[in-house]
Amino acid sequence: MVQDLVSICKNLVEINGGEIKVESQLEKGSKFSFTWNVEILPKASLSAEIQFNKQSSYVLPHTIRKKRIQIIHSAENLRNSIMNYLKSVEKVDAFDTFEKGIKAVKTYKELYDQFTYDIVFIGLYENFKEETINFILELKNC
Repeated sequence: MVQDLVSICKNLVEINGGEIKVESQLEKGSKFSFTWNVEILPKASLSAEIQFNKQSSYVLPHTIRKKRIQIIHSAENLRNSIMNYLKSVEKVDAFDTFEKGIKAVKTYKELYDQFTYDIVFIGLYENFKEETINFILELKNC
């Protein structure tokens, strides 16, 4: 069952031009990360997309609704779209910069001595590759 789920996720990510990775440590758990190519629609297409989203209905799985999710992306419309999709999730925070995202993680860690988020969505841009890698490394060390 788990192997089938991993295979399905891998296929979905690769179909969309992405890559999936896993890091696993005995008695510590596993971390999954993936890249996913997203096409940002021109403003003229957004009204049609919004109409489609209003008409379509979906139910997120219970396991996802209980997760704590962080979104970091500089495009406000993309952050809002993801937040709208995840509106039934108990905790979703969105930030426009890596610095704000790290600050939220560190503050939560200081208060509760645990990592804040179960899932982190990060906007990736070719010209900010090094900054993104540094952020991910800093996030892993929190």
